[in-house]
Amino acid sequence: MKYIDEPWHVRLTEENRVDVEKWFDKGKMPLDAIIGMVKWYDEEELSKGWNTETIRDENGHYDHGVEISYQEFKKNILKQVINYEIY
Repeated sequence: MKYIDEPWHVRLTEENRVDVEKWFDKGKMPLDAIIGMVKWYDEEELSKGWNTETIRDENGHYDHGVEISYQEFKKNILKQVINYEIY
């Protein structure tokens, strides 16, 4: 997937809190925070990061990239098998 090598984020919700906080490994985070892989202006590589509101800093200091869904997060980041079958 394209966003794996580029900045991306997922919004923290009650539904995804356990998985996202476990992946981020920084303890309890505020709901609606954006958490993911960030591109900082002075670094070549992506690193884990979060913010409460801003996806991109207007001065270009950071970029949280595209928003991905919880399903995409589970499938592509956590590598979980998702069962879409409805019983």
